[in-house]
Amino acid sequence: IFLGSNLEKNKIKYCRSNAPNLTIKEEAFQLLFSSNGKKAAAGLKCSVACSKQIPTTGGSSSDVVCEEGKMTKEITLGPGESFSFRTAGTEYAPKQKCTAKYKMNKQCKEAKISCSKFHTIANSKCKGDFLMIKLGKKKTK
Repeated sequence: IFLGSNLEKNKIKYCRSNAPNLTIKEEAFQLLFSSNGKKAAAGLKCSVACSKQIPTTGGSSSDVVCEEGKMTKEITLGPGESFSFRTAGTEYAPKQKCTAKYKMNKQCKEAKISCSKFHTIANSKCKGDFLMIKLGKKKTK
């Protein structure tokens, strides 16, 4: 399930062109995109959906667009809902730390994360720019 990623203490790290495609059963989880500011790439466009029903899509106030700087957003995920988590522009901006904290409501028992676009600049150990998925309620460092 974690092929192409680094798993360490409930943290799953993705980089380069190894995009996540997984189902999460944890009540709470976080997506964190971080860029170190040296180079830029095409970035990412992912969706987070409650997999209880067929998800709805479309511009939502709970979509997350990562731009230059630091931002954090909290989102409650319910049945039939799907939100995007993506970088802005054709190439992402340097020096970003973008976090989305998701919590599933009682009707949503699992969430599906997948990416239709994924490319970051990093070495084979994911040093550089990456997307991290952190399971559970603990805060991201």
